Amino acid sequence: MVAKLCNATHAVEFVRKYKEDCQRVIDEDSLGIPVENLLGLAAKESGYGGENSRIARELNNYFSMHSPAPFEVGRSPAKGDPNVYLAHFASFYQSAKSFSRRFGVAIRGKNDPSAFAQALVCSSGCYNPGKAPGGNPEFVRLLIDVIRTVKVRLTC
Repeated sequence: MVAKLCNATHAVEFVRKYKEDCQRVIDEDSLGIPVENLLGLAAKESGYGGENSRIARELNNYFSMHSPAPFEVGRSPAKGDPNVYLAHFASFYQSAKSFSRRFGVAIRGKNDPSAFAQALVCSSGCYNPGKAPGGNPEFVRLLIDVIRTVKVRLTC
């Protein structure tokens, strides 16, 4: 299984490229979480920064942050909903800092992937409301899977 995960070169490159930025945000903001939690969320939200993630590629928005957001340098309308704007960031680091500024209190000290993912789900004013149409009811399960995958890819 490790070999299979390590053979996904694009995903492994993403993990290597953004590991230090995630660790820097975790340390600066005293989040007290393992790097795979924050990096896993970015990987999940951006598809490892892949070609299908317009907001990661064009907006440096790896955490699906809506505008207005801390540290944004601009905004862009979301596809399919002209009333929703997505934040544009200067870099991955700024995107991660924005996420931390907005949701750091909720995730601080949440070492376990399940506790981390669950901390992002609530009824209002949170990262994922956990129900359609505003959220994904599978969010927690999917994020836990990606975090575990990222943890393995950190060793590749």
